[in-house]
Amino acid sequence: MVSQVLCMSTGLTSLTIPGSVTRIGGDSYPYGYSFSGCTGLTSVTLEYGMENIKKYTFSGCTNLETIVIPDSVSTIGSNVFEDCYNLTTTTIGSGVTSMGSSIFSGCSNKLSVIFNVGTTKILDSALYGCKSLNTVTIPSTVISIGSDAFYNCTNLSVVEIPDSVTIIGHEAFRNCTGLISLTISGSVKQIGDGSYPYGYSFSGCTGLISVTLVLQL
Repeated sequence: MVSQVLCMSTGLTSLTIPGSVTRIGGDSYPYGYSFSGCTGLTSVTLEYGMENIKKYTFSGCTNLETIVIPDSVSTIGSNVFEDCYNLTTTTIGSGVTSMGSSIFSGCSNKLSVIFNVGTTKILDSALYGCKSLNTVTIPSTVISIGSDAFYNCTNLSVVEIPDSVTIIGHEAFRNCTGLISLTISGSVKQIGDGSYPYGYSFSGCTGLISVTLVLQL
């Protein structure tokens, strides 16, 4: 376990956390801010075995560019990557079952999030309000996209929903005003749940130009 502030300087540039460490941070200040403010940090490797990344762990790591969250991680706390201005690519492991709010608040407007193969559900409110999100990769193992999963991701421009998805939750992509192209496969059986406001999965997508509904034979 890593549970205290380790860096508030520019000296640390590369970090590898072995799989023997199962948790970074705690639940109260400063114990959730383990690497917060490490402005020189450009590279982070989290080895398989990590299970819990607490809130604000890498917040303010302004030069961090990419990070891969291994499949062993089940919980990602709130604001973990807040104000990581240069973060452009994040891979989220298939084992994640809980995600806090505002994980990518204040990140680059070119942020790409990749959900690992093996992920079966995009959690409710997974990237709610992530205005920095530009592209998202949803693997063919995903069965459902949770409610409010991408609500108000105003910079998200293109979404391809794979054939494996059968349910798109209510308000899943609501107010994604930058969304211009959308492809929904024929395997989708339910969008929203039919009652106000729970059928508004793509409501407010004012920039949407192209919608493709694929017929499943």
